[in-house]
Amino acid sequence: MSWLEEYKWLVYSPSKDGGLCRVCLLFPPSSNTANTGALVSFTMTKFNKANEILKEHSKTKYHNDALLQAENFIKMMRFPEKAIASVIESSRVAQIEYNRKVLRRIVSSVIFCGKQNIALRGHTESSTDKNCKNRGNFLALLDFRAEAGDEIIAKHLRECARNATYTSATIQNNIIEITMEYLRNQIISEIPEHAPFFTILADETTDVSNTEQLCR
Repeated sequence: MSWLEEYKWLVYSPSKDGGLCRVCLLFPPSSNTANTGALVSFTMTKFNKANEILKEHSKTKYHNDALLQAENFIKMMRFPEKAIASVIESSRVAQIEYNRKVLRRIVSSVIFCGKQNIALRGHTESSTDKNCKNRGNFLALLDFRAEAGDEIIAKHLRECARNATYTSATIQNNIIEITMEYLRNQIISEIPEHAPFFTILADETTDVSNTEQLCR
């Protein structure tokens, strides 16, 4: 009994009539070349040499590796939120949620300009050139939101990679196209399926040459 108390990993197998190391059996060495010997490859039956065998086994590298794996496994089961995989997954989910918050603000800014009939772009589309006098209403609106206390968009404009600002003219046009498609589908869904005809009313506007323009 003293051996079982001193070496917590030691178990007795009635079927094998000998002692075994449970951690080495549950978490065997990854290398096939490890000379495991007694307590792993076969049971310890020479009890007159038990102290020597147990001490030698407790010093082996594969045994200590197995102990570490067993401890990590128990910690992972007891505290799954601290497991490495769980931490990585939580970080990934947090990043996705942050990106969505950023995109909501960018999309809402584009839609705001559209609702108010405000042109989005100015003389330059550089989101980093703060010295430009006319960077466009869209970029100016994002700057205003940041200065007004929107920490999400402020952090994004301050820390985002230059190829991931999501404020370029291409992104603006993509958002406009997606919004247009969404509104078109909403309008179409309001038309009764049995209606043989329907009409569309639209307003025109004239440009500087007094030519009427109608957006599609």
